Amino acid sequence: MRQLSRSTITVTTKQPLADIANMTGVHQFDAKTPTQAVFSVDSEQVGSIMAALGQLDIVQLQSTPPTLEDLFLRYYNEEGDGHDSK
Repeated sequence: MRQLSRSTITVTTKQPLADIANMTGVHQFDAKTPTQAVFSVDSEQVGSIMAALGQLDIVQLQSTPPTLEDLFLRYYNEEGDGHDSK
């Protein structure tokens, strides 16, 4: 299930965050302002996302792990993809 986990990142930077939205592993990007956003990130992409954020002069950062409910919902949604229901 580790490959299914996504952390939620809430970040404020000094530089605009627009390029982060298009990075591999970033999902549900919601820009509150040009320098403040909330998004989820795949666990295997956290390092590259943090490196990119570091270049934007982080002012505030919060990382929230997925809830158990999020993990189960994502697991069963992905498990169901590609299967015919009869």
